[in-house]
Amino acid sequence: MFSRASSCAVAMFLLALVAAGCGQHSPGSPLAPSPTTSPTTGTGATITGTVNGGGSLSARMASTTGAAGMTVTVAGTSISTTVDGLGHFVLTGVPSGTIRLEFAGPGTSASVTLEDVAPSEQISISVTVSGTTASVDMQQRTGSGKVEIEGRITAVTNGATRSLQVAAKTVTVPADATIRHGDTPVDFSALQVGDRVHVRGTPNGDIVVAELVIVQETVGTPPPPPPPAQPKIEMEGRIAAINPEGTSRTLVVDTTRVSVPTTAEIRHGDTAVDFAVLKVGDRVHVRGTMSGNVLVADLVLLQNDNPQVPVNVKGTVSSVLAGSACPAIRFLVAGWTVETDASTDFRKGSCASITAGTSVHVFGHTTDTGRVRAEWVQIDK
Repeated sequence: MFSRASSCAVAMFLLALVAAGCGQHSPGSPLAPSPTTSPTTGTGATITGTVNGGGSLSARMASTTGAAGMTVTVAGTSISTTVDGLGHFVLTGVPSGTIRLEFAGPGTSASVTLEDVAPSEQISISVTVSGTTASVDMQQRTGSGKVEIEGRITAVTNGATRSLQVAAKTVTVPADATIRHGDTPVDFSALQVGDRVHVRGTPNGDIVVAELVIVQETVGTPPPPPPPAQPKIEMEGRIAAINPEGTSRTLVVDTTRVSVPTTAEIRHGDTAVDFAVLKVGDRVHVRGTMSGNVLVADLVLLQNDNPQVPVNVKGTVSSVLAGSACPAIRFLVAGWTVETDASTDFRKGSCASITAGTSVHVFGHTTDTGRVRAEWVQIDK
């Protein structure tokens, strides 16, 4: 038989075993909870997403089953989940700030960045993943009384109430809402179906009232850039002809045809000069821009008085001026008015040989009237 003391000792031992059984189990105990890498939700954001395949926009939105089994991880954390058979995933406890979502699966290793994630924010995104590239097709955020939506415009209504359809949401755009592309203001009428926008506003039932619309990508054909400014060209030379072939306010400077619009400035030193003052043989400085093979002048500087300049010209006589007779005849050739007199040497023919259509070679000097006083005229045929 046990003594009273032995009985008490056994009782105390049994009580100790019971107490131990009521305590915490060790991590290796079959009754202990399994360790987990999933963080507690706390005040972190929740991201609900859909993964689409590549291809056109419509094909991407229709192709989600191929993403099943893909892993989505918040980079730098243990927050991870698997895309289900419908292409959906949910991440909870996402930290605030800028995060990167990594998508991994057979033949896939890509990531997207989400900026300014706020605590307790609810974010819904649609992501296209193809190989090593990923892009956000749609993004919608709620939290702190604001809603942010990102996606392509599927409808535009420009009436009494201006509205857009973005990511299956109706967005009204009041007149005081800011619309911009980068730092450039954009008019509502410029928005088009297919443009990618980011919208921030406040919810009003099922409608979002926008306060900011940022155009991220346009599908319309941008207006052509303005043509590059024509470089200024400056040249100097002597006036070889004025108003050749009947053209108005045109010079030939050396061999360059120069058009002188009425808006062009013509001066000698600081003195304004009329176009009519210019004479053949004058030395000029011309500034302007090329239009084809013509220099359109904006400035003509008369550099000297009218010297006698030698002229050597070949061409066909276009006409013999009325009222002139040999030996002092006047005829037109290659834009020049040529004068002859008794001292002119006629070669391979005579003064009477000169008629309209005759080919001639003339050498002489300019006169104060801008004509050529011929020293000799050769009749070529």
